[in-house]
Amino acid sequence: MAESKAMFPCLPATCKKTLPVVNYTAAGRVPAFATMKTREKISFALDILISIMFLYAWLKMIFACGDNGTISASGLRNLKYFTILSNLLMGAASALTVVYTIRKLKHNTDIPAWITKLRLAGATAVTLTFLVVLLFLWPVLKIPGLYSGATLWLHLLVPLMAIASFVLGARVPISLKESIVSVIPMLIYGAWYIGNNLINGTGEWPDTKDWYGFLTWGWGIGILILIAIIIMTWGAGLIMRFAHNKVYYGDKNGR
Repeated sequence: MAESKAMFPCLPATCKKTLPVVNYTAAGRVPAFATMKTREKISFALDILISIMFLYAWLKMIFACGDNGTISASGLRNLKYFTILSNLLMGAASALTVVYTIRKLKHNTDIPAWITKLRLAGATAVTLTFLVVLLFLWPVLKIPGLYSGATLWLHLLVPLMAIASFVLGARVPISLKESIVSVIPMLIYGAWYIGNNLINGTGEWPDTKDWYGFLTWGWGIGILILIAIIIMTWGAGLIMRFAHNKVYYGDKNGR
């Protein structure tokens, strides 16, 4: 029996198996995802969802929708709508954010500062889509189908997710000068929208070039509406810049 104990000093019935304790932090091998703040994880998850759901909604509109009296069109003709273009911009910004975040987690590289500016432009653009539908197209023009099917994602859900993702994903501060990027997509679209109506004529429904109905009350009112929208766009961009910077500096100062 003494010989047996010498050969097996710790029998299964009387000993516990001791596993080595690895200090991952000291070894520099902390799982990359664990190093992200909770707000960054939420923003990352939202960016993945935005990328997927925008693509789903857009493809559904391309293959399942027609010109049916609502603000929709089959095929690539729906690219004439700011709703599609703004969601496309935000979808691209979110997809690029996901790619660069994964790259950062794998290779410990910085996410380019221009990504934040692109995200501001995209988030502001879809916020404008959300506001115009909520405050003008739905209550004033009473256009049907604005919150059903694919348009529910494009007019409501993606914009709300984009705002949350942009604010929670704050990585670098945005200056007042840099906030100008938030209004650039609307300026470009507004110039094209007016130019298209001036050059080709407004026309009659369903072939009208004034598919948002801004010129319903004449050019004077239409121009005023577009100016109001541009001001509202920059206002939305400034509010998101404020919230974004507040989150960034709050983390930096340990609050």
